[in-house]
Amino acid sequence: MVLGMTQKKNNIGDLVKDLRTSRKVTQEELARLSGVPFATINRIEQNTANPTLATLNKILNVFGYELSGKKISTTNDEIEGKII
Repeated sequence: MVLGMTQKKNNIGDLVKDLRTSRKVTQEELARLSGVPFATINRIEQNTANPTLATLNKILNVFGYELSGKKISTTNDEIEGKII
């Protein structure tokens, strides 16, 4: 099971927040590690902004995930669903 989730998330912000908190990473740390501004990460997680695919990929790369078509994957796991 990916990210310890039992159901699919309805939006990217929830996915990013769940991934970040499950890894015990603060928004500030994620901003530093990804190169995405803190304010942007905060707005994404609050679902008041939608990330570009490039921004989402930077965030996911911090946790070992990458975008591939309509899937977010690692070597072992895959989340399938809409990116937009």
